[in-house]
Amino acid sequence: MFEAWRGKVEALLVAARAQGQLPGGRDPRRLAGFFLAAVEGAFLLAKTQKDIQVMAECFEELRACLGLSASPRLSSRE
Repeated sequence: MFEAWRGKVEALLVAARAQGQLPGGRDPRRLAGFFLAAVEGAFLLAKTQKDIQVMAECFEELRACLGLSASPRLSSRE
């Protein structure tokens, strides 16, 4: 299952790079694996801590790593 997800995320990253939405110089396959590992880890932490903010922070950092602009913050504390 992980490899199927990785392949789909990799395809999205390749398409984003072709459209100039993703900085070059990154291996889409490795980046897809990193993305999935981060999201899965954040999901587990959010579940065990019962705090969706963990997921919001994970996505914020992933966007920063990819050089993408941030979207509005999600917060369970507001």
